[in-house]
Amino acid sequence: MSEITKTPATFIKPEDLTHLEKNPDGTYKIPAGVEINIINYPPIEELEAKLTDLQAKLAEPEPSDAELIEYAKQFHPFYTDKPWIEKELEETNNIIKLLKS
Repeated sequence: MSEITKTPATFIKPEDLTHLEKNPDGTYKIPAGVEINIINYPPIEELEAKLTDLQAKLAEPEPSDAELIEYAKQFHPFYTDKPWIEKELEETNNIIKLLKS
C-alpha cells in the first residue's frame, strides 16, 4: 500500500482514497490510527441553489459613488456618534459653567 498523508487529526484526505486498498465488498481498508468521519452534505439541489445565489451576488453592479456616500453617512462613526458627542459637549459645558459660578 502507498504512503498515506495523515493530517494532524489523522483524517484521510480525498486524494488519499486512491492509495487505499479495497476489501472484496468494495469498502476501503482503513489503516490503524486513521479515523473516518462521514460528512453529510446538503442535497445537490440546495448546493446548486446556493451556488446560483452566490453567482448572482457577484454579478451585481458595483455601487455608485452616490450610493457609497449615502451608506457612509448612515454608518460612519462621524455621523452615528455625532449626536452623542454634541450631547456630551453640551453637558460638559453646562457642568463647567455650574462649577465656575
